[in-house]
Amino acid sequence: MSCGCSTSRGADPDPTRIVPRILSVAGGAAPCLAINGDGTAVRDYVHIDDAAAAFVAAMTHLPDPGGCRRYNIGSERGTSVAELVAAAARMTGRRIPVEHRPAAPEPPQLVSNSDRAHRELHWKATTSDIDTILRDGWAARTNSAG
Repeated sequence: MSCGCSTSRGADPDPTRIVPRILSVAGGAAPCLAINGDGTAVRDYVHIDDAAAAFVAAMTHLPDPGGCRRYNIGSERGTSVAELVAAAARMTGRRIPVEHRPAAPEPPQLVSNSDRAHRELHWKATTSDIDTILRDGWAARTNSAG
């Protein structure tokens, strides 16, 4: 899932995404983070800058201007919700209280295989580690609040 933001683009305004929700709690704008289940669901988070670079690579490298291809893009690293919350608490130095709600019927793990994008587009995620995503999101949130 695409997430994060760059400080030049501002904070992610979508309150339904987990990274803005976590950072909202860390920033004191929300009392706690509600999550489904025990926090063990694993997802692949891709920085918005990497997603944008993948789009540019697709526009640049596609051989047929009218053609259509599908690519999976991602960090190819899985991070659980609990790991994401712990990383945000460590990075911000703030406590992030969590409220566990009933588990939702969802796959336990979704991680991208971006081999085709690597091979055909010469694209690889370079800023999609969790610490960078959180650091950039926190900086954008802090800059837009002040």
